[in-house]
Amino acid sequence: MLLLRIVISLASVWATFFATSFVAGAELKPVDAAVAPQLAGGERLRIAHCLVSLIDDVEVPAEKPGVLTSLAAREGAYLEAGAPIAVIDEAQATLQHEAAQAEAAAAQAKADNPLEVDYAVATHRSAEAEYKIALSANAKQANAVSAVELERLRLAVEQARIKISVTQFDQSLKSIEARGFDAKARLTAVEVRQRKVLAPLAGEIVEVFYRPGEWVEPGKPIVRLVRLDRLRVEGFVRYDEQSPGSLHGKVVRAEVASAGGVRHTFHGRVTFVSPIVQPGGEYRIWAEVENRREAEHWLLRPGLEAELTIE
Repeated sequence: MLLLRIVISLASVWATFFATSFVAGAELKPVDAAVAPQLAGGERLRIAHCLVSLIDDVEVPAEKPGVLTSLAAREGAYLEAGAPIAVIDEAQATLQHEAAQAEAAAAQAKADNPLEVDYAVATHRSAEAEYKIALSANAKQANAVSAVELERLRLAVEQARIKISVTQFDQSLKSIEARGFDAKARLTAVEVRQRKVLAPLAGEIVEVFYRPGEWVEPGKPIVRLVRLDRLRVEGFVRYDEQSPGSLHGKVVRAEVASAGGVRHTFHGRVTFVSPIVQPGGEYRIWAEVENRREAEHWLLRPGLEAELTIE
């Protein structure tokens, strides 16, 4: 009996030990899962076979039809934003703008002219004074001024008073007309401005589609302008290896091998993380990196393959 009790006690101890071990092992799993992202966040994520591409690639169009009279751009030229690229024949538009400006100036001068209102006021005062003199004469001597004449004078005063209001109304109409002529002048200024083709952004001309003397149509591109001082590096990340929410805004380093095996490094940040996970479990990201020149040539070029390192 004593031996049986000893065996039962030992069995109970071993059962408790294994149960405790099992629970402890079960409790370690969520702790490891919580630590794993922290470890991944502290490491560097390397993405190979990334593609360098353009951020801004613009075909600058003509806004108005006409003959291309001048072209200040050539392939390879670097332009600042707002720099002139080309001019489409603007002679007729310029003359229309000058005529519209003259009309607007004349209309504004008429609207600002106070003489008509002043004349109406003076006429009213004169008529009113003449009427008062007639009334005064009749007060001193009955029928000095006939009733018919007195009524005529009274009506003249009333007409002169109304003439003031009519003149003021005409002046307000002239002010409205002046604004209309001014709008027409500004519209013709837009017509002239639209015949000057300007660079919408700072970049380099890589293609010219027209030459001086050729006719251009609205919407047809005159030059192709690309921005090379800031480029995009695109790559794919596995969803099961890195959470998308942890990448946006991260500092990146892009490495590109140039001729001769020399590697160049460029820096930037992750600016886009795709919300779509593609078949195979990967999602797309891209980073914008700063480019630089060496001997008048850009080191990072669209179409190259790069390796991204996300800190």
